[in-house]
Amino acid sequence: MIVICGLFIFMRKNSVNEEYYFSDSRYDGIKSKFLIRNFKKERTSIEYPITKNDFINKTISDKIDEFDSEFRRSVEKSAFDGQLTQDINYQITYRDSDFISIILSVKQDAQGANLVAQQFFWTFSKKDNRIVEIRDLSGGSSEKLDGIITKAKQSLEKNLKAKNISTDLEEVSADDFKNFVILDKNTISWQFGRGQILPSSFGEVSFSLETKDIVEYIDSELSRKLLHIPDAIKVESKKEAPRNYSCSDGECVALTFDDGPGVHTPKLLDILKEHKVKATFYVLGSEVMKRPDIAKRIKNDGHQIGNHTWTHANLAKVSPEQVRDEISRTNNIIKEVVGVDAKTIRPPYGSVNEKTVAEFKNLGMSSVMWSVDTRDWADRNSQIVCSRAVSSAKSGSIILLHDIHLTSVDAVPCIIDGLKRQGYRLVTVDEILPVQNPGATYYSGD
Repeated sequence: MIVICGLFIFMRKNSVNEEYYFSDSRYDGIKSKFLIRNFKKERTSIEYPITKNDFINKTISDKIDEFDSEFRRSVEKSAFDGQLTQDINYQITYRDSDFISIILSVKQDAQGANLVAQQFFWTFSKKDNRIVEIRDLSGGSSEKLDGIITKAKQSLEKNLKAKNISTDLEEVSADDFKNFVILDKNTISWQFGRGQILPSSFGEVSFSLETKDIVEYIDSELSRKLLHIPDAIKVESKKEAPRNYSCSDGECVALTFDDGPGVHTPKLLDILKEHKVKATFYVLGSEVMKRPDIAKRIKNDGHQIGNHTWTHANLAKVSPEQVRDEISRTNNIIKEVVGVDAKTIRPPYGSVNEKTVAEFKNLGMSSVMWSVDTRDWADRNSQIVCSRAVSSAKSGSIILLHDIHLTSVDAVPCIIDGLKRQGYRLVTVDEILPVQNPGATYYSGD
C-alpha cells in the first residue's frame, strides 16, 4: 500500500482549473480527497473523507455530490459577473474501533441568491455498516424515545434563550433529532446549519445532552457500547462549561493563533490591521522571550494574548510541578514584556486531565480549546485551510490556526472575507466568552 503524505497527486478533468488530489488527514487511517475548481464564475473546494468503510464513504460522498450538482447548475444559470463560491469539508467529533461521528459542513455563496450554510451529521456503526439513530439509544421503546426528544428540545430551547431568541418549537419534529454525533462518551450533540430546523434568521443551531441527563431513557445494549452509562467518568476537563455566548448584536466567531510569536506574525498582524479584525494569540513563553517586540505589537494592536506554555509541553504527561512551571514562566514573561495578565490557557495538543485542570484552577485560569480545527499544520495549502475555516464555522466558533506557518497566514484574508460574507463578526475569545470560570474548559461560545 502506498501512503501519500505531503505529496499531491493531480488528475485534471475538462480544464486545467479543475483538480483532484489525495492527502493524509489528521485522523489516523483516514485520507482526504480534495476537489478544487477555480473558474471565472466559480471557486469550489471540497474535501471528501476516505475511510476504510465503503458505506461511510458513499453516504457522505452522495450528500456532497447532491449539493455540488445543484451548485454547478446555479453557476451555469448565474448572470453574476464574478465568482460563486462553494466550500465543503468534514470534521470527526468522535471515533473508536466500532463507531465514528462525522459532521459535514456545506457553505455556498451564489451572490444574491439564498446563502447556503448547512450541516449534516451522522454516527456510524462501522461493524454493522449503518447509521446509528437516536431511536437506537432507546432500545426500541417509543416512550423512552419521546423522553430523549423532550430533553433535546429543552436543550435547544435553553440554547436559544441564551441568545435572547424566543420561538415556538412545535414545528421541530422528532425526525429532526434522528441523527446525532458523539462529542465524547458522556455527550451527544446535534449541529444544524441555517434554516434546517428553524428560520434562517436564527443562524446555525447546535445543542447537546449529557448522558447523565437522559440515563433513564438510554439503557440499551447499543447505548452501553456507545456511551458511558449511567454515571460517566467525570473528568471536568472533558466537559464544556456553561454556555455564556455574548454576541447578541450579531453572529460572531473567534480566530485564534497558536505557537507564536513567529517570523510570520508581523505579516499576520498587518493583515488583521488592514481588515480591522481582532484575534487571540496563544503564545509560547520561549517565543515571547525571543521576539518581545512582536509580542508587544500583538497587544498594542488590540489583540488578546493567552498562555500556550513555555515549551509546548503535553501537560497531561508531566508532573503537577512541571505544569505549574510551564504556565507560570509563560505568565511571567507575558506580564514582563507585554504588561498584561494572561487569564486563559490553551493546553498544547488540547491535552488535559484532572491534574492539569486542578492546576489551572489554582492559578485562576480557564482553558480554551477550539471547535473548528483547520488542520493547517497538516495541509500546508492556504485554500484548503481557508475552506475548512469558512465551511466549518458557525456562530460562537473558536477557530484554531498557527501563525508559525506562512500558508496559514496567507489563508487569513480568504478566511476573513469568507466569514464576513457569511455575516460573522470576528472577535477575541474574551468577547465570545465574557464569563470564564477558573478551572473550566471551553470549546466554543455557542
